[in-house]
Amino acid sequence: MPDQPVDHQPVDPTRPGTDPEATAPTAEVPPAPASDGPDSGHVVGAAEAPAEPVREKRSLSVLKRVGVPVAVGLALIGFRVFNSQTAADRLEVGQCASRESDDSLKHRDCTDPKATYKVLFIKQDSKESAADEVCAPYTDTTTTYFEGTEDGSAGDLICLGNAK
Repeated sequence: MPDQPVDHQPVDPTRPGTDPEATAPTAEVPPAPASDGPDSGHVVGAAEAPAEPVREKRSLSVLKRVGVPVAVGLALIGFRVFNSQTAADRLEVGQCASRESDDSLKHRDCTDPKATYKVLFIKQDSKESAADEVCAPYTDTTTTYFEGTEDGSAGDLICLGNAK
């Protein structure tokens, strides 16, 4: 092999490899790829891919452990708040409704064949015993609906007429 010309650069002690007295760096030849066996997919001498940072996995794990229960809790709170509303909170005068199997009132579009009642008047913070007096001015009243304490001493009273 013939001598190759040496590139003489000024000596810079802060940069390695610029000392002309030092031997020229030799190029390292990587070993030929070898496999551990047929179709192993693993090459001996190949650099392994750097592992993913553990912090990302840990933060995802924390998000799952904390975020999922928080989301479920918020959903349950929202469900309870919605279901804790009384019929008087959900209905307005002029809207139509039907009685459900659990004896609750459900809002219905007035064109819905299941709509059996029309809300004529709503009195919140009333007594069930006051139904006749409260609904008397609404001559189209056919029935009343009370939702409140079991003894009827406090709750919401709705005067209902025929939807049709």
